[in-house]
Amino acid sequence: MRRDTLTAFSLSATAALALSLAVPGPAAAVDLAVGGYGLSLGNSEGINGLRINLIDEGLQRVNGVNVTLWNPGGNPDAVVTGAALGLLAPAARTINGLALGGIGAGTTEDINGIVLAGIGAGAGGSITGAAFGLIGAGAGEDVTGLVLAGVGAGAGRNIRGIVLSGVGAGAGEDMEGLTVGLIGAGAGRDLRGLALAVIGAGAGEDMTGIVAGGIGAGAGQDMTGIVFGGVGAGAGRDFTGLGAGFVGVGAGRRLRGAVLSGLVAGAGEDILGAAVGLGTVRAGERITGAAASLVSVASPEVRGVTLAALNGIGFENRLRLRKVNERYTGIALGLFNHTEQLHGVQIGLVNHAANNPGWARWLPLVNAHL
Repeated sequence: MRRDTLTAFSLSATAALALSLAVPGPAAAVDLAVGGYGLSLGNSEGINGLRINLIDEGLQRVNGVNVTLWNPGGNPDAVVTGAALGLLAPAARTINGLALGGIGAGTTEDINGIVLAGIGAGAGGSITGAAFGLIGAGAGEDVTGLVLAGVGAGAGRNIRGIVLSGVGAGAGEDMEGLTVGLIGAGAGRDLRGLALAVIGAGAGEDMTGIVAGGIGAGAGQDMTGIVFGGVGAGAGRDFTGLGAGFVGVGAGRRLRGAVLSGLVAGAGEDILGAAVGLGTVRAGERITGAAASLVSVASPEVRGVTLAALNGIGFENRLRLRKVNERYTGIALGLFNHTEQLHGVQIGLVNHAANNPGWARWLPLVNAHL
């Protein structure tokens, strides 16, 4: 008798499922539930339990598991708490829990939990948790947690957490945490944390942390931390920390810390710390600390120690030499050392200190004015 009952129930459920899937519309549903808890077959408005449907249209809520077999229609009010599973692409207003889609998975507002999709995963609002997309993963507002995408990962506003992308990763405003983009990683405003990119990494305003760009790394305003640019690294305003670039490292205003450049290390105003540029080290106003170059160290004022073939000599267009230094306080070591006012010692092949008496303005080997 019990086996017959189970058989009858199974046949009834199968028939109900077939009927509900065959007839479109919100009314095409059969609920096998008590007090709203149980099994819903077809396009019901919601259930506490398991809901299976061909095409979701007008879904309101599911607390449990919602299974969509085909591409859903409009579900502007749908909230799924538990798991949203789709053969193609489950969709809702908000998903709290797990969203799994063969091609895509998304919401018009937020995803809180884990979203996995064969092509793309996205939320019109925010993603909090973990998102995985073979092609892309992103949110219109914020992403908080772990994001992994084969091509691109991004957020219209902020990304906080760990982002890994095969091509690029970006945020319209701020990016915080660990960001890895095979091609590029960038933030429209601030980038904080660890960012690695084979091509480039950048921020529209400030960059703070450890940043490495295979070609370049840059910030529109300030850069603070450890920065490496395969070709160059630079800040539109101030650079503070450790920086290295095969061609150049620079700051539009001040450079503080220690930098190493294969060609040029420079600042529009001041260099404070240690700077090594195999081609030249130059500052628009002052160098304070230590600077070394194979060719030249040039700044209107120097306070510290410099080592270069040419100290106090810069280059104009077409590489013409130009006297630059007006005041030097410290020790200059080089082949040719020049300053208008020396308050220290020059050691080199030819030394020129314009504030010395006539006989001592040009001296070989050593010159001094204390």
